[in-house]
Amino acid sequence: MYRVNGKTYRALRSCDATGYHYVTEGDEITEITVSDSSENAKKRIDEYAVKNDTQVLYYSYNGHFYKQLTYESVYDSASKKYKYVVYANAYEEISFEKTYVKISWNPVNNDTATMKNKAGDMMKVGYEVVCDGNTKVYNMPGLFLDASDGTVHEMITSDEARLPYVILNSGQQVSVKVRAVYYHEVTSNKQEVYWNWNDNSQYIIESKQTKYVVDMYGKWSDTYTYKNYSLKKLSPVTGTKVSEKGKEMSVTWNAQNGVDSYRVYYLRSSKPLNITNIESFLQFYNKRGTLYDAYVNAKGENDSYETDSEYASDPYCNITIDSGLPYFYCSVRLESAEEGYFSDGSYSDVITATASINGNIPTVKNLKIEKTYNGDDWQLSWTPIDADVVIYVFEEGKKPAHYNYELLNAYGYYTDGQGQQKKLYLKDALTELESKEISSYVRSYKVKGIDGSYSAISLKPGVKYTFVAHTYDAGSSLYNIQKKPVFTVNKEIKVTDAQKNQTYKNISVGMTYYTAMSPASNMVSYTDKVSVPRVYTKAGKNSIKLSFTRGSCTGYEIYRLSGKKYKKIATTTDYVYTDQNLKAGTKYSYKVRSYYYDPDRKTKSYSIYKNFTVSTSRVNNIVLKVAKNSKNTVKLTWTKVGFATKYEIYRTSESDKDITEISGWINSGNSAVTVENTKYELVKTITNAKTTTYTDKKLKFGESYTYLICAYYKDGKTLKYITASTRVKMQLEEPRNLVLTNKGKNVSVKWDADKYAAGYQIRYMVYDKYGEKKTVAEKYVTVKKNKYTIKGLSSGEYVNVSVRAYNSQKEYSGWSSSKESTSLAAVKSIKAVYDTKKNAVKITWKKVKGAKYYKVVRSVYTPLCNTDEKLYAATGNLIAKDSNDETGYYSEVHYREYYGEDGSITGTAAYDRARLKKGVKYYYMVSAYGEKGTRIASYMTSEYGTQVASGKPAVIIYGVKVAAKVKNNKKGTVTVSYNKVTGAKTYQIYRAEKKNGKYTLIGTTKKTSFADKKAKKKKTYYYKVVVNGRNELLADFTIRSSAVKIKVKK
Repeated sequence: MYRVNGKTYRALRSCDATGYHYVTEGDEITEITVSDSSENAKKRIDEYAVKNDTQVLYYSYNGHFYKQLTYESVYDSASKKYKYVVYANAYEEISFEKTYVKISWNPVNNDTATMKNKAGDMMKVGYEVVCDGNTKVYNMPGLFLDASDGTVHEMITSDEARLPYVILNSGQQVSVKVRAVYYHEVTSNKQEVYWNWNDNSQYIIESKQTKYVVDMYGKWSDTYTYKNYSLKKLSPVTGTKVSEKGKEMSVTWNAQNGVDSYRVYYLRSSKPLNITNIESFLQFYNKRGTLYDAYVNAKGENDSYETDSEYASDPYCNITIDSGLPYFYCSVRLESAEEGYFSDGSYSDVITATASINGNIPTVKNLKIEKTYNGDDWQLSWTPIDADVVIYVFEEGKKPAHYNYELLNAYGYYTDGQGQQKKLYLKDALTELESKEISSYVRSYKVKGIDGSYSAISLKPGVKYTFVAHTYDAGSSLYNIQKKPVFTVNKEIKVTDAQKNQTYKNISVGMTYYTAMSPASNMVSYTDKVSVPRVYTKAGKNSIKLSFTRGSCTGYEIYRLSGKKYKKIATTTDYVYTDQNLKAGTKYSYKVRSYYYDPDRKTKSYSIYKNFTVSTSRVNNIVLKVAKNSKNTVKLTWTKVGFATKYEIYRTSESDKDITEISGWINSGNSAVTVENTKYELVKTITNAKTTTYTDKKLKFGESYTYLICAYYKDGKTLKYITASTRVKMQLEEPRNLVLTNKGKNVSVKWDADKYAAGYQIRYMVYDKYGEKKTVAEKYVTVKKNKYTIKGLSSGEYVNVSVRAYNSQKEYSGWSSSKESTSLAAVKSIKAVYDTKKNAVKITWKKVKGAKYYKVVRSVYTPLCNTDEKLYAATGNLIAKDSNDETGYYSEVHYREYYGEDGSITGTAAYDRARLKKGVKYYYMVSAYGEKGTRIASYMTSEYGTQVASGKPAVIIYGVKVAAKVKNNKKGTVTVSYNKVTGAKTYQIYRAEKKNGKYTLIGTTKKTSFADKKAKKKKTYYYKVVVNGRNELLADFTIRSSAVKIKVKK
């Protein structure tokens, strides 16, 4: 600190250009007091604070007001100790009647990045400000040397400055003008001598100093005059009111001119508080004071309150009600004032209100079933209500007494035989039978009441369901309030009398603590129908593939027109069925219906039929592919089409289109709507049906081409054709078919090469096994070939990779879609066999390197397959480690062998003990996983994105098996016998002369033996038995025996 002419300054400034020392008004301070420690300095500052309760409004000293006070340590050489000076900065002074001046101006628009003076020095721009013609009353942070007269001027580089030392009383004014100063910087070395107080030695510090030399001035701006007007004081907030409106407390107050914003302070409490005025309110709000201390000392187990505040720009505020804290206290004060006004921060009077003790739990009204999508679907609807709603669904109309016990989570207190108070939860008071009945027949769905409808409820077709709805308030504070008993249950306790005799007696325990729920709505019932199947077809030369959308059904019955009547050809539980051995080029008419079978109730429900006609093709389908052969040629390849007489190849391009605007039509982008007519030209006719390639030449760079191939064939006297198309763009494109392969600690990255590419840039990020980035930035690698190996990964680490191509001009394509190397190898050699002794399916597989555990899923549907990766989507139900039917309610337990992970199996074998159905075909998929909590697993790509993957699934027809035996009888006959199969309709016997030769059907029977009377003596035959039957889901099944060998006797 420095004293100059009787004033104190924080800093003594110097000019490098002249060596002048000077002070500025901005560094002037007012010394207030001196303390011997920083703690005492802080206490003295607090003594000068003007507060509104705990909030500091400003500081007052000697008739002056300041935004803040501060202190600084100063070394006293006499006492050789530091003293702490409390002071006020001049620029922190405030006045309710005075004001500081702040001005701004438009910056000069010269290109200062390229401006140079005559000597070639780069020039910068600053500004000189004159206030009432006196430059010394205003502190500028920079100095510049006037090259013409050697004088020092003050300068600022900002285009906006406050004039802190021009303080205007009401009615006073100030005139200001500004001009630009163009200057350059000169840097020199400076040495300064410093004193070491410990050993009285001196040392020199050398530093670089920068001085500013002016080169030229801009013109002065016009003079601007500012006049100060006195501030108007705002009154405290008045007219505060509060009322309960639905789920909110509405707080209002009187509006006042000059207010910019308000702050609403409030408390919510579980019981009334001793608040009568603003002083008592602030004690509870700030949680200190005698009233607050008394509350804490008398606080009960469930007593609580909370505080908060809300900003408001208008004279009202809505505060959400917490029904467990129904007692409401509130005060409002001004937050900020508009220009020309000020507030002393006074609080309004305290207002109080009490919310409904049960919270916002109105009853759901007008619950009903609505049909949607032309009657094909349904939804549950009600009058929209601003509350949380829970829907309960009861199967077969069964409504257990405590169906809502989970959401209620109710409990109550009782006194045991030893006089101790105990807590009893409703869930612990239910019997095992009651709990299982609720879990088996009751479902619940939490929804938003304001939506007014809900449709995501899956029902068993043909079963009657009943629905009821409640609103509920799950607030913890409301839960902890003691309420009227929602239920009363019996509790048996042990009592010891005076003679120490022990007896048991039942007492009633009221469930008085629970989630608040409304009374039940009206009840409605609905019985769902089996959905009509959506059928997709794919015709082959001698087959028609039928695919069905998976719905709430057990399977599908498929009929084909034969003559004038439909004949059932199959009943399947799979969503795919292929009708084979059909005639080429023939129309076939089908009808299909879904069915739902409930094996417990032994009931079967049907949808209506879906009718359709499909034609087999005389030829197979055609697939067309295109690849860039060079920068101006492409090679087309296609699958050979049997019976084709010729191929025609057509081509069009993006530039070869007729585009027509539709008059008067404007789209959302405010541009004309257009239609396009694509024009194809015939580029090649190929008459050799064996040819399946063609190279198209002289193509244009940057053009997009579409190719269409027509394969012509004769169907009788009619010439028909089938088509396929593909596209290609003759320019650099983002790399395609990015493939990542894990190879130990390395990851191999490959992609399709691009003929226009001179090289490729790879971008990747390494993640640890928990998905956290190993580095802040991604890594980039440039290669010439379309492959790269990322090396040195630790166990469990993986990479996220994308690639882009560049040409010889270093022009880049877009980045490819990124892929992750989180995939373990797929599980292989999956096998499933029925173990008759354990009455379970045993699944085995080969160990996968790096896998910590596996999951096995089962499905009745053909799994989705990625034919390129030869992987299958591991979707279905987790297998059951155990299951039971105790008390008539079926349940399953999953494997949890790896840190409790659901479905986890650490070995390479497991048993499925689920209640499977005999004769049903089941697919078993196994997927491998890394450590728990990581993303490491077996993956595949599909049309649905990345999915957990399995190798080729094991297939088993559960619980049915046929084994054949053969023996020679008299007269040269061979008897084939076999075991009886549950659900079998027919047994078909096939015979061949070689084990792997062609087997011919020689007989069909319903019996368990068959006599082959046409066998020739001394010949060797092989026999197989095929069983056709109906499984326990009422669908078809077919199983085959192994071949058995016999030599016919003479």
